Amino acid sequence: LFHLHSRHLFALNVFKVKEVVKLQHLNIMPNAHPKVCGVTTIRRESIPVIDLRRAICMPECERDADCNLVITEYNRSVQAFLVGRVDQIVNTTWSDIMPTPSS
Repeated sequence: LFHLHSRHLFALNVFKVKEVVKLQHLNIMPNAHPKVCGVTTIRRESIPVIDLRRAICMPECERDADCNLVITEYNRSVQAFLVGRVDQIVNTTWSDIMPTPSS
């Protein structure tokens, strides 16, 4: 479970998460997608960083000591999600997950 500098909690499938690290230096990529805030290097691997606040149309916020990168792997593609505070890992069933609100 993690926050995006808001009161809401968000979650990812833990089987897709490789690790969580503190926000590190980001290199800006020219002509990158607006949701991609840069690239970081972890253990000699360049990893694109996606700002989840931007991705769900929340306003940007200050990057501070609470910022973390959740390194994930989907279909052999590695990317990092920029998030706020990371709280914990929880074990739950899909039936306990609330659907996203309709717009």
